[in-house]
Formats: sequence, C-alpha cells, structure tokens
Amino acid sequence: MSEQFTADILQKIKLYLQSDLTGINTWKLGILPPVPVFPAIAILPTSENTVKYLSSGQRTTRRVYDLEIHTKGLSVEAVEKKNYELVNKLEELLRTNLNYNLRDTILDLVIGSPVSQVQPTSIDSSQFICTSILKVETFSKNYIANRLVGKTDLNSDTTNESASYTLLLKLFNFLKVLRTVPVTTYGLADVVVLEKNEIPATAKLPAVLVIQPDYDVNRKWAGMDSQNKRLEIKVLTRAVPQEAQLLQNLDITKRILQALEVYTYLSFTDDSRIQMHTIADYLENQRERIVNSTVVDVQYDISPDYFYYITTISLLVETRKEAIFNHPSER
Repeated sequence: MSEQFTADILQKIKLYLQSDLTGINTWKLGILPPVPVFPAIAILPTSENTVKYLSSGQRTTRRVYDLEIHTKGLSVEAVEKKNYELVNKLEELLRTNLNYNLRDTILDLVIGSPVSQVQPTSIDSSQFICTSILKVETFSKNYIANRLVGKTDLNSDTTNESASYTLLLKLFNFLKVLRTVPVTTYGLADVVVLEKNEIPATAKLPAVLVIQPDYDVNRKWAGMDSQNKRLEIKVLTRAVPQEAQLLQNLDITKRILQALEVYTYLSFTDDSRIQMHTIADYLENQRERIVNSTVVDVQYDISPDYFYYITTISLLVETRKEAIFNHPSER
C-alpha cells in the first residue's frame, strides 16, 4: 500500500462519489460558492492523527472528513426529505463501492451519524435550505521515514532569551531554511510569508505562522529536567470556492509534516557531537537541548470570517536541561 496523504484520499472520495451518485449539481472540495446550484455537496478535511505505531516502523493514521449535503426546497418537509434521501445514498456508497474502490488506499472506513439543520435562504425566506454533515473517518497504514536523530543545542542561538522563545526561534529558523528549498519533498519556496506569533493583516498568502509554546517540567533524568513543550505551526491560504486553494494548503502541510518527521530535532546538521562543556559551564548557562519532536495531531479549519483555510500542526518537542541542585548549606 503506497503512502497516501489527506489530499490524496480527499480527491479519491470525491472522484468515486461523483461517478456513482447522480442528481448532484455542485461538487466541491472546500467551501461552496455563495450561490451554489442545489443539491450541492462539499467535502472538507477536519483532522488527522496517528493512532498506532508498530515496531516494524509502520503506523496507522486516522483522518476525519466532513461531507456536507445541501438541499433546497419550498417547504421544510420537502427539503428534509430530499436531504434524507441523499444522505442514505451517500452512506450506502461509502459502505460498499467506496470502501471497495479505495482498498489500495485505506484499511477501514467509519461513518458517523449525520447532523442536520434547516433554515430559510438568505435571498428568499419562502425557500429553505437543509444541510446535513456526515463525518467519515478513514484509517490507512504507511511506514515512518528514516529519522535523523540527535541532540540540538538550544542555547547556541540566543543565550539571553527565554527557553520557550529560543525554541520558537529554532522552529522558525528551521522553516526559514525550508523556504530556500524548491518545492520538492520538503521545500517551501512557494510560502510567501513566514511569521512568529501573529501574521500582518495585509500579509500575502500562502503564509506559515509559528506560535509561542508553553511547557511543563515532566520528570528528571539523572540530574536533568525533561520538558515537553508544545508549538503550533499554522498554514494559511485563501478560503475561496476554488479547490486549488484548499489543495495548496494541504500540499504545504504535507511537506512540513514530512520535514518534521525526518528532522526530529529541528536541525539540518548532526548536532549530536557538540563538544561537551564543563559542569560549571552547564550550571552557569543552563544549557538545553532538543532530543525529540513528534507531531501530535493536525486540525483543519476555516477562519470565522471565511477568509482563510487554516491548518494547525501541533508539535510536541522534548528537551532536556541540566537541573540545578542546591547544596545542603544553601537550603
């Protein structure tokens, strides 16, 4: 089974449903146009995360999609009936044909219960629109890329900054290097803006935003504090009823995820052989190093004003820092 990403599965779901389900006038990956031709179906990703790791290096990834079914009619009863019929047809196709046609892509497919809502149209209050959302979960297997592991010294960049901000800079600089690479496996040369913490209102898109992390001290390793710090990487593209904008967002997200999987300590050089410092130097400078990073989950969303597609990558970074122990005479 070849590795499939969110955009790959999303497009295949649309392709197979579109070929088997008749009577739908508008199909869209992403948001619908302001005045679609009904009935209309929109398919959007909502989240993904890894649910199982195997010792062989194989993992199972769970992805969740929303299938929005929109119908319009002159009465509540008529519009609900039409919507109910389409939802039933969709469920049947998902459980039979789609599961069969995607057997080379996914292992399993789970369908949730539809949630429906009816409201008058904004143009003509005598007509009604019924919207049902059908949640679909897919499970697929792939192998983890060969990781470059080591230890990256956080204090080598800015010794005067806080640990959290130093880690933010480390991730920012990591993505900054990727922007100089052509759009290949990891390259982000098509990202126009890269910012920390907030993005200018007039920024051009696509843009990537790195959010300040918070952290807790988890445990001690033989005189070292082990800290898990959470960072967020946000990918923003314009939310317009053009599938290319959503697919561009998913493609940039895919490349960032691939880079994070390979360069788990957020560096393109092997820092694991950094020259050892004396104990006094460690105690004075409180040296801190990244020892691992893991993507916790990915959330796909649309901004409240429907201006941006926003993908949020949650990254958990494990760092270790020499703990200071007070001498008994100082207590």
